[in-house]
Amino acid sequence: NNNNNNNSEEQEQYQPNPNAGSMGAAARADGAALGGEARRGVFDQDKDDDDMDPAVRAWLARMKPVAQQVTFGGVAGFCAGYALREIGKSVAYSLGVGFLLIQGLAYTGYIEVNWNKFEGDVKRHLDVNEDGKVDEEDLYVWWQKLVGVLKFGLTSTVGFTVGLIAGLRA
Repeated sequence: NNNNNNNSEEQEQYQPNPNAGSMGAAARADGAALGGEARRGVFDQDKDDDDMDPAVRAWLARMKPVAQQVTFGGVAGFCAGYALREIGKSVAYSLGVGFLLIQGLAYTGYIEVNWNKFEGDVKRHLDVNEDGKVDEEDLYVWWQKLVGVLKFGLTSTVGFTVGLIAGLRA
């Protein structure tokens, strides 16, 4: 019963203003004249910005260029980056488990692994600039290839790239 009393009190206290929204200030003023409270919504177009805190106004002004760059490409880039990060974790986990399994089998004598040949084959495939070593230059080439594939045909490639990096760091 006590809960019912609280609910009825809440219902009595909250009465949505039927004049708010797209009807504008004149309708709200009429509602106030009829005894209703004239309420302003967050998205009312005629809301006065004079009561906005100057710090908030300055922050919004600084964020405006950033907000304009948030596009479909940026959102898609963020999602792709986040997915790549998670896929990378899964691949690293799988490679680690595979190595442990192979090394365990080699240690117990069930198989023999020529790690020198394996390392040479991996280096040959990863060394895309063919300078004989796998380094940051090769990583850069792989990164450029990946980003080129992911942003193929997108109109907002800058937003996508920023989103991709943000998604990888998230």
